[in-house]
Order: sequence, then C-alpha cells, then structure tokens
Amino acid sequence: MIISQDIKGGFVRVKRQGHYFNLISASGIVRVILQLNGSDVLRSDFWVGMSINDPIEYDTIIIQGDDAPVEFWASKVAMSNQGNINVVGASAIKTSNKAVLSKALIVDPSLTRSAVRLRSNKEVYLGGAAMNGDGWRLAAGVTEEIPLRGSLYAYKQLPELDISSAAIVNNYANLPAEQSSTSKGEVHVSDDNQTILVFNSSIFNDGHRFISTDGGVTFNAPSWDLDIEINIGASAKLLYHSARNELYMLVMQEDSRGGFRVFKSLDDGQTFNYITTANASTLVGTSYLNAQIKAHFIGDTLCFHVSNGWFGLMDLDTLQFSNCQRESNYVDQAVMDAVPELSSPATYNTLIQTSLSGDMVVSFSSPVKRTLHSSDYGRTFRIVLNDFLVINEGKDCHYLCGQNIYSTIYPHISTDYGATWEKITEHGSVKNRAFFQYLDDKWFQFSSSAINLWYKVGDQWQKETQSVSGVESKDGIALASGDILQLGDSLNRVKVAVSGDLSPAQVQIMELLS
Repeated sequence: MIISQDIKGGFVRVKRQGHYFNLISASGIVRVILQLNGSDVLRSDFWVGMSINDPIEYDTIIIQGDDAPVEFWASKVAMSNQGNINVVGASAIKTSNKAVLSKALIVDPSLTRSAVRLRSNKEVYLGGAAMNGDGWRLAAGVTEEIPLRGSLYAYKQLPELDISSAAIVNNYANLPAEQSSTSKGEVHVSDDNQTILVFNSSIFNDGHRFISTDGGVTFNAPSWDLDIEINIGASAKLLYHSARNELYMLVMQEDSRGGFRVFKSLDDGQTFNYITTANASTLVGTSYLNAQIKAHFIGDTLCFHVSNGWFGLMDLDTLQFSNCQRESNYVDQAVMDAVPELSSPATYNTLIQTSLSGDMVVSFSSPVKRTLHSSDYGRTFRIVLNDFLVINEGKDCHYLCGQNIYSTIYPHISTDYGATWEKITEHGSVKNRAFFQYLDDKWFQFSSSAINLWYKVGDQWQKETQSVSGVESKDGIALASGDILQLGDSLNRVKVAVSGDLSPAQVQIMELLS
C-alpha cells in the first residue's frame, strides 16, 4: 500500500511488515533504513522512483532527511504488480557523497548517464569540461539537476590563513609524566578542543592511555582501558575522519591470525565499539606477528599497509575488504623490474596507496635510494626520484610532502598522487621533522620557537616563519578546529587566525542512468 508520512526532526519511523519498498515522493535524497527485529537489513540513500530489486523481509521503516512530506510503497507484494500505479524514474541510479574543500572531482564521465542531481549543505561552485567551462553556483540546501555525461568538479572557497599572531593556547601541562614522548604516540583532539586522547603506540597496554574531557585540565584512564578485546593488541593507531566525525583505532593482533582489529568511536575516543577484523590469514593467506601499521583515508575508504608485507583497502560503510595483497604477490617483482640495481626485493620504508584508481608510491633506502610510482595498483612501477623520501600524506593523498632525510634535507611536494615531485630549494634546507598539511598546498613544520608555513603563489613556493615562544622542533598535526598541535615530550596547541569556514561541504550526488 502507499503510505504518506511527514519527516519531522530529521526522521520518520513506521512499523510495517513487508518485502518490497518504493520511494514515490520526497523532497530530495533521503536515507532509507529497513529493519527486522531491531537489526538493519537495508541502509541506503533513495531518490524518487527508486525501489529494492529483490524482496527483503522487514518490519520497521525509518526514513531520514529534511523535514518534509514523504510518500512510499511498503507491502509484501511488489508495486509493479499493481496495474493502477505508475511511478516513472531512471532505469538505474547511482548515489554517492563527496566532501568538498577547495576543488574536487565529484562525477566521472559516463556515456550511460542522462543527468546528475546534486544537493550540498554549503555553497559550492560547479564546473568542468561537461559544462563547457562555465561555472554554476549551487546554493546550500538547493537541489539541482544537470543534464551531462562528462566529468564534473565542485569548488568550495578556502578560508584565509594568517600566522602573524600565532601563539600557544594550551600546553597540556597536566598530561601524566608516565606518558612517553608523543612523537612516538597517538593523539586525538576533538573539534571543540575539550577531549584529548593520548597513548604511546609502542607501549599499548592498560595504564599507559590517558583521556581528558575538560580541555586538558585533568587526565585519566579511558573507560575502555581494561577492555580485554583492546588489550590483546601489541600496538595501535588512531585515525580521525573529520567528514564523518568518526575516530578509528586499529589494534595490531599478537595471536596466530595476525592482522588487526578495527574499533570506532563517535565521541572522540571516550568509548570505542569493535566493528571488524582484518585477518591476515584469511585475507592474504598468511600470518604476521608484532607488525606495525600505517594507514590513511581516501574518501570513505581505509587504506592500510602492514609492515611485515601486506596491504589493502576497507570500505567504511560496508566494512568489506578489497585489493588485499602480499607484497610478494607482484609488487616485489614489479619494483625489481623498474630498478635494475636490485637483485632481491627491497624493504619498503614507504608503501602508500595514494588513490582508488591505481596510484601507489613506493620508496626505499637500501640497497639503493629510490622513489617509484605506479598507476596500476603496483603491477608496474617507474622511477620518479633517485632518492628516498619520508612521505607525509595530505587529505585523500592528492597532495604529498616528502623529505630526503639521508642528505641535505629539502621538502618535496607532489600534487598528483606521487606521479611527479617538486623539490623546493629556494628557502634553504629543513630539519628532519614531519611536514603536515593544513589546506591543499599549505604545509606546516615546527622548528625551535617558531612555526613555518609553505604555500604556493602562481609557480613559486613561498615560506613564512613566525616566532612562537615555547614551541619545540618536533613533529606536528593539524586539528579539525583549525589549530595546530606540536607533539613531543610535551603537547603545545597553537592558535592560528582563520577567516572563513574550514569544514568541507557535503555534496550529495545522484546519477540518473539511462
């Protein structure tokens, strides 16, 4: 039967048994959740005309979206069997969400697409070859339909940054002394700077993890400190996905299965819930013990590399793993094919998947120093630098910053996923401290009693240095709040002036396929 309801407060819940669902009318893209006995059996974005292809048993319907009327078919029989009902929609529909800060490709070319429907929570500008070079303003909350088959880009204006008045606003002086140097540890600070989670990744057991929920006034053991599911780990890594407002903790396993467990927090680390396990023996057919992990996000995908020889991807929504490979499967041979000096596989100081379309960067320091790039998921490589780089990833790995630490050190910047590198020498050499991305081509590095900012104007790289009493020459990270955090034996949060909105626009995309 056809059911009419009103979305109020962002959702509507209807108790209704059925096997089929069709969305007949809504104000735009809505999230439809079908449940059976309290558990989700379907969770997906829907547009008018969409339906589920195969019957799914459910007893509860939840629809999330803007407050507005919504109309849908919910029944144990398909709506197509009802001869007096006709709803016209696209033959097929593809939905996605993109976080846009500065320029981002949001739609690839497709000859089977008839139109694209878009809605954003913030003002963005649209453009690309598909629009004949013309710009198109998409106001916040407005749904637009654009008939195009070509690629489409979105741009959100970047805020302006001023470091002339930068100063330490919190040194977290009450952090327990037994917390070893945070240069070797993991740190997360909430968007409002009130919750701070700190632990040393090499001493990952209860009694060595600390959390503050009052901005650093007091630190205590987190509520999960004695959780046996977490304490089986040998080490751990924290990763914050700002667009999703989710904190992930990857805990390396010490048992015979190898791999790592994945935990997720929605409250900045005050609590964690187990979500899945990357089992090395299942995913790549072998086990690795006491390994370290490096990981980053590309969109809604977790990209990871385990130090003892395997790597892969995990979808944050479906929790499905893909492209999991041992380096020995084909990467080792591809690297040796590209570097004639190698008679046996190199040890990769760096292996980073930099895009979901095949880009990968490998860098090693022995027996020769080389940095290589692949555009086919590591099946073939080419040399891009006759040097080894320690590489810091920017957001989504579009931007990368590397340092050649075994000679006079200069920053090297890539703006194309590691395919090419630009060596910046005009401002002199730098210390062996991490560069960290702030926005697009803006990179910070801490030095003794100063912060350094690199950014590009036209074809030239500029460097600004601002004295900040109290900061140390240590590694650092950029915080979602807009501040920057100096790591080391102490933490120093530095305030920089930002004019504009630092958070990305969330663009909902529906492709109507013919």
